[in-house]
Amino acid sequence: MGTIRIHVQKIKREGILFYCVQNRDYTFDKERPLTTFEHLTKDDGGESEHLDHYKDFVHFVNKKYGEEAKKHIEKLIETDNRIHFHVWDAYTLRDFFARAQQHLDYSFSIEYFAESGNECAFIIRKVV
Repeated sequence: MGTIRIHVQKIKREGILFYCVQNRDYTFDKERPLTTFEHLTKDDGGESEHLDHYKDFVHFVNKKYGEEAKKHIEKLIETDNRIHFHVWDAYTLRDFFARAQQHLDYSFSIEYFAESGNECAFIIRKVV
């Protein structure tokens, strides 16, 4: 949520942004729980910690548990590894953009959405 807010603030009125986001169903993230809108608003408010994201990733993608998972998480954090913190399928991603539009006071319009293989593409336009 914060990323879209910042991007929209940085461009001129009527400017466009293009997002291409992986569809979890076609990637190594496919077993991870979908990211909820509520989770993103919590992250946007600074209430979430990256540790929870790493735990989720190590459990569902790397299939590590217990002490082995703990060591793997420590290594990911130590190396500042940029895992996918959030994952969506096409439906939940489309829902996220629609709800983000409302949450961000309709500062942008959704101009285009398409699914293509393992990605979803969005074009949004700043309106305020």
